[in-house]
Amino acid sequence: MISGISSDGVSINGLISALGSSPRGCTNCSEDSAKTQEAQSTSPNKSELTEEERREVEELKKRDAEVRRHEQAHKAAAGGHAKGGPTYSYETGPDGRQYAVGGEVQIDTSEVSGDPDATIRKMRQIQRAANAPAEPSSQDRQVAAQAAAKLQAAQREKAAEQAEKVAGGQANSAEESRQIGNAQEVRAQESKIQDAQASDASGLEPTGGRATEDASNAAAAKLYEGLQAQDGPKPGRFIDVAA
Repeated sequence: MISGISSDGVSINGLISALGSSPRGCTNCSEDSAKTQEAQSTSPNKSELTEEERREVEELKKRDAEVRRHEQAHKAAAGGHAKGGPTYSYETGPDGRQYAVGGEVQIDTSEVSGDPDATIRKMRQIQRAANAPAEPSSQDRQVAAQAAAKLQAAQREKAAEQAEKVAGGQANSAEESRQIGNAQEVRAQESKIQDAQASDASGLEPTGGRATEDASNAAAAKLYEGLQAQDGPKPGRFIDVAA
């Protein structure tokens, strides 16, 4: 049988036999191996047992083996979540020996705070541990059901976190797009200003342009008038003044 416990080690499930029945004739289920050895050394000779007692001993041996396989399967599958090794309850057979007739492995079934992924992994392992024996007990199935419920809760928590991250990422993308649009608009305005400034500058007559040509014509006309005043009109001599 597997027994789920919370993180503080308090059992959350009652203890029952691995095979669903209570021990028979168990006067001290926590008896240590030394007492077991003592009982075995003082057990009656097998030949002194009745046929019924021999059948009972054989049944106890089978049950002992099955109980131990059951609990070892729990422990192996639970890994680090098992709290110690299996514990057994014993029954004294007609031969005076102690036989395991019940047992349990305690498992830490608490969630991993703030880490839904770790909780999901843990609950899946607990489910495997609870269902590891060939014939899980009702207690085993109850622990597996509790682990399944906690697993689903952790999955919902993880989904909520992922949705929140996606929403946050979309908001950041929208803000980045807005900033890029603003920057492009600023560059466009700057380009318009530069074009306008260039257009205004092109309206001024540069050196060698119209202003220079007018000045040259004025100077030529003045020179012609001076020559006329000094020498008078001279046929064949003229200065071509551009209109």
